Amino acid sequence: MAVHRASVDPKTAVPARLTAGDSDSIRLSFADVSPGDGYTLTLRIVATSGKIVEMTATEETSSFLFPIATTDLADLPPGVASWTISAAKTGERLTLDHGVIQIDPDPENSASAGSSKLAHIERVIAACEAAIEGKMTDDVQMYQLPGGVTVSKMSMREVRETLAAYKARRRRILNGGRPSIREVWYAPR
Repeated sequence: MAVHRASVDPKTAVPARLTAGDSDSIRLSFADVSPGDGYTLTLRIVATSGKIVEMTATEETSSFLFPIATTDLADLPPGVASWTISAAKTGERLTLDHGVIQIDPDPENSASAGSSKLAHIERVIAACEAAIEGKMTDDVQMYQLPGGVTVSKMSMREVRETLAAYKARRRRILNGGRPSIREVWYAPR
């Protein structure tokens, strides 16, 4: 997985990913609204957990600057989130743009990284691969997953199916929620 590095210069588009705990800024221009029109622009990020973060833009000569402080994304759980940029003034609201963004865990906050949906998926994938590589018997009698979850009595077929399902979940998260090429397994029954 590629490591996202925050830039010193403001981004000129909402990026595909940001890292929780990093500071950054986004400079944007819109055809529908200009600085001085009296609109307040807000960047709203909504995590799948329901956690919401809002940042208000400052006006520049011909653009709007959305500063992102280190505390703005610190409490967002890692994973895919939706974002919306809206402009508002008395009695009016315009949605200027929207999309999805990957929030990477704060590398300096182990609690954030440990609670990641992706971290759980990686642990299950590793456990399934270990069970397949170990092939202690035709059936997995009992296997202890990280985090204290115990799997009992899974056939190798069930282990392979679980592995394929979790790999698909991982691909979906890493692709920003978009479907990807389907992986097909051929295994003897």
